[in-house]
Amino acid sequence: MHHEAPRNWIRQAEADAGERTDRPTSEMAEENRRLRREVTLQILAVFICPAPAQHPAVRQHALKPLGEDATKILTNQTMTRLAELFTDWRSDGDAPPSG
Repeated sequence: MHHEAPRNWIRQAEADAGERTDRPTSEMAEENRRLRREVTLQILAVFICPAPAQHPAVRQHALKPLGEDATKILTNQTMTRLAELFTDWRSDGDAPPSG
């Protein structure tokens, strides 16, 4: 066991009890891991699909959620440029989500 392990356990217990704000609670850390896995799988689905426009499941479960998340952080100029670059991915006629 690493000599810092007991201290880390105590710090984590304090964060979980709401006594510390300098680290995420165990629940928050697990949610972050879950979201990271979900987004990773969405990105992977987009990159390995040879023609996302021809696969409704990829559009619905990967492209659309990623696009909706991106609108919260991308500028309008970036969204416009991405829409121009990836028009073939939107063959279903959907406009890019607006923020």
